[in-house]
Amino acid sequence: MELGPRLGIYVPVGFVVNEGAASVPSSYIKKLQVGAPLIGGQGLVWAKPWLGVEAFVALSPSMVAVTDSTGTADHASTVVLASTRVIVPITSRRGLWSFFLGAGVGVVSRSGSVWQYSSGTTARTWVLAFGGRTALTESLSMHFEFEDQFSTAQFDQGLATQTQPRSHQDVIFSVAVDIPVHHR
Repeated sequence: MELGPRLGIYVPVGFVVNEGAASVPSSYIKKLQVGAPLIGGQGLVWAKPWLGVEAFVALSPSMVAVTDSTGTADHASTVVLASTRVIVPITSRRGLWSFFLGAGVGVVSRSGSVWQYSSGTTARTWVLAFGGRTALTESLSMHFEFEDQFSTAQFDQGLATQTQPRSHQDVIFSVAVDIPVHHR
């Protein structure tokens, strides 16, 4: 088993909310999550030499740009991302650098006053990842990872205030230090 901290950049792609038209001011609102630093941790277990399972959780203090009939203003927000995925090496794990692919499931949770909805602030995600790792010392390794979490953003589903469902992507680029944990 390997555990360790992870630092990175959170890059959301596209509007999370995009309602109404500018020609109808009372219904017009767009919410765009803004890229920001990310901090978290992960754990990795190699079930077989060719199959690993990784769990990851991180948080980002990502602002939200809200555009409505009065203009655009930034609002404080926090995004928490978590996932579990299988990891499959695509090169030998014994080389100077090894590379892997991953796929799995996760959740994205948005909080802050800008997300005051009755439902939808937490959504399931599908996760795809690509990364590489190298040994720093005999007891430490480092890995980088590109991760894309695909979800559908919809708030207040079933209520008069519901938003339209929107496909959304949360992209993460991160670097982690892995520390082996040995059971005795």
